[in-house]
Amino acid sequence: MSRKQQVDVSLHRAYLRRELAEYEGQVVEQARRIISGESSTEPSHEHLRVLLQWLDGHATGARPRVVH
Repeated sequence: MSRKQQVDVSLHRAYLRRELAEYEGQVVEQARRIISGESSTEPSHEHLRVLLQWLDGHATGARPRVVH
């Protein structure tokens, strides 16, 4: 793989990580609104998945990927 291709792959991965962090942050914020009664949206499996992933990161001492 050429140096340019390596850079392109690294930039693409960084972009995907930012997009995922933004998405998960939005899911966490929505879950907080649901819990506080500010949203009538029903909790979903996705809310649970993201929150459990965040909790698992804290339990293992790993840096959680989810932004809150």
